[in-house]
Amino acid sequence: MSRPAIASFVERRLLVNFRLDPETTARILPAGMRPLLRRGHAVGGICLIRLAGARRSGGPLPGLADLAGRFGLRTEIAVHRIATVWQGPDGPEQGVYIPRRDTDSRISTLTAGLFLPGEHHLARFEVEESAQRLRIGFRSADGSAHAQVQALVADRWQGSSLFADLDEACAFAREAPDGFPARAEEFTIRPATLVQVASSYFEDPARFPEGSAEPDSALILRDVEALRAPRPARTAHRPARPAAHPI
Repeated sequence: MSRPAIASFVERRLLVNFRLDPETTARILPAGMRPLLRRGHAVGGICLIRLAGARRSGGPLPGLADLAGRFGLRTEIAVHRIATVWQGPDGPEQGVYIPRRDTDSRISTLTAGLFLPGEHHLARFEVEESAQRLRIGFRSADGSAHAQVQALVADRWQGSSLFADLDEACAFAREAPDGFPARAEEFTIRPATLVQVASSYFEDPARFPEGSAEPDSALILRDVEALRAPRPARTAHRPARPAAHPI
């Protein structure tokens, strides 16, 4: 049975970029992948997404996914990601490897790969957000993962070790959309100033020793329609390719 595309509305997408040590990053990627480098650094990130009004764009979905699509879905999602390169059938391809997704929606955890991309872990989110300030945090239900980000929406780009300017950073954000590509060709991305960043994934010394993963920059996107075709769920440990759409 063919699966329909899923239409949704991205109310907010806060992307926090990390600069990573390339050799350290290469050791944690699945076989066949290598880090995508920017100015000598590997690139990681946390995407903090509020997704609203998710619905089927046509055709049935089974079980809970059909129910969620019929009534709409509004959820907070945290996506940890690493930019990667791998060998495709026609040469090198680029994309993002996603080792973990967390959400406050139980439906999302039960319909992984059908309604939303990939496996989702249930988590509790705490969000305080205004037009200019964001404080977003989560802790997984099993206690294995947590993150906390505080940021201020900025009027200008304040520098980065990964990107030469705002245009370059925005192009990167547009090209690697974590499975939620925008329907519109043009949308506004604004820079954000990081006040606090914590991540159990990037701060795990067994994965990233001290100094090998550092917050770099942040971008904020709001109120954008998205459309994606569901894919089969893939685990972080045995992916055939990165667990997200290719760049």
